[in-house]
Amino acid sequence: MTDTPSPEELAASRMSAGSVQRRLDSDIAAVERLARGGARVDTAADSPTLVRQLKEQADSIGFESPVQAATMSRKRLGEIPVGMLQGESQIADLHAAATRLIAQGDPVNDFSSDGARTVVLHSMHEEAARTHVTLEVELRIADGIAWLESCGWPRSSVRSPIHTFAGTTAEYLAQAEADLRNGAPHRFERAMLMLFGAAVSSGAMPPADLGRAAGIAELLAANRGSLDGCVSTAESYSLSSESGWYGACLYRSALETAFEYFLGSSAFTLVDMEEVDGIDEELGALSADPDLLPLAAVPAGAPTHHWWWFPGTDR
Repeated sequence: MTDTPSPEELAASRMSAGSVQRRLDSDIAAVERLARGGARVDTAADSPTLVRQLKEQADSIGFESPVQAATMSRKRLGEIPVGMLQGESQIADLHAAATRLIAQGDPVNDFSSDGARTVVLHSMHEEAARTHVTLEVELRIADGIAWLESCGWPRSSVRSPIHTFAGTTAEYLAQAEADLRNGAPHRFERAMLMLFGAAVSSGAMPPADLGRAAGIAELLAANRGSLDGCVSTAESYSLSSESGWYGACLYRSALETAFEYFLGSSAFTLVDMEEVDGIDEELGALSADPDLLPLAAVPAGAPTHHWWWFPGTDR
């Protein structure tokens, strides 16, 4: 045995390093094209005045560093409704969404810490099939310059359900089927959200009872890579501790709906159930601390056997 890498391993390592560098260069170029250097504001202004200044310069506000912009775009873009995505690039799409959230958001928090001031805005936006989502944009102001800090589902000052599902089971299943047929990653993620919406809207009745179960199951299986990607996303959220609890619960509920009502035992051949068990372990640790899981954010009608939403519930 030897620790010396083979020529093939060395070549793969060089290719990987080169790929990472190219991706980084591409991300930096995308951020530079946006030309968002931050917005100059009066740090000492009262809250209404500061918020007005932020709204007036919404299209000038970006993240302070290109690396932060790229990281946030990859981690949080899936939280933005499909209808808000322009399709130019992940980085451009998240910044365009942030501009809209600043322009339309209502202030829910304004505080100072460590020499910087933070303003948090919330706004509600429409998804498909009469589903609405509350989004949050957080801005940090230091030395008179306002920068984006985060953008996506609320992680502070949560006072009501982040998602509201007002559609019918039939509407959710029809939208899910259409999104699954589309096949694009962001449409697949919305399809999973629609399946959870069907579970919420159907109450005690399994949402697969309307005759679409077989077709949706086939489409889920045909998009195995995207399904596995949802498991990975749920895992990433669950490992983000308190900041990612909502995403972990939402993705886990979407997966549970797909497993329980559409895929059945075939789920074991499509995804790694050990990864799902790992997600459950992380969620179990989170749910042991009720302070981390504000019940106000939980979707109304979330199935009671989705224990991860409800601290103190037996698994």
